[in-house]
Amino acid sequence: MTRSWSALIGVAMCTFALGCDAPGAPTDIAALGSRVSSWQPDSAATLAHPYYSGEVEAKRLVVADKLTWASLWAQAYSNYTPEPPRASVDFGVYRVLVAALGQHATGGFDIRIDSLAQFERGTVVYVTTLAPGSTCLTTQAFSQPVHILRVPANLVQDVVWENQAVVHECS
Repeated sequence: MTRSWSALIGVAMCTFALGCDAPGAPTDIAALGSRVSSWQPDSAATLAHPYYSGEVEAKRLVVADKLTWASLWAQAYSNYTPEPPRASVDFGVYRVLVAALGQHATGGFDIRIDSLAQFERGTVVYVTTLAPGSTCLTTQAFSQPVHILRVPANLVQDVVWENQAVVHECS
């Protein structure tokens, strides 16, 4: 099997396996009703974006408490010495969104939370996963990309994760 097909299949499997919705959240975006607002993160919203996080499982999470946040931060930086200071989050005002791609045998993979759309009956979080194409040179080290955002708490209600997989060809 060629390298690009392997990457594409891996990203597709990861994407299909990550339907981590909040309990009771509709799984169909059409069931959410009309769009009320949208939000795009600025650079200050990104709390972390490590590529070698040690987070070997793919996940999508909404963090709403300090204990979970401390545990998640420690996991995201388990491969880094020293661990950087944990970003401060006021959970009375904010929530933390986490998109982890899981472990891959090479570098060149990435994940990012692109935007949020608030609907009448829930919020859609749009995530893009990137995989290296067959023309890309990659590091031969395990990678575990994670994107962690701080978002206003009022935007995060009954979250549905919408995933898009992209294979990036290098020149």
